Amino acid sequence: MRIKTVGTGPFRLSDVEENISMILKRHDRYHGTDSLGNKLPFLEAVSVQFIKDKKTELFEV
Repeated sequence: MRIKTVGTGPFRLSDVEENISMILKRHDRYHGTDSLGNKLPFLEAVSVQFIKDKKTELFEV
């Protein structure tokens, strides 16, 4: 995944810090809509943190 990502969906891989975090940004050409016809996704981006230490995880919430 860190070399070349392939796929389709509501988000695209924007930034990766190996073993630390990754950011997924909204894919503007995604064609999905909700039941009322609103364009999906509603979020601009998703940030995922990779935390190995349980104590650090507790304080990050």
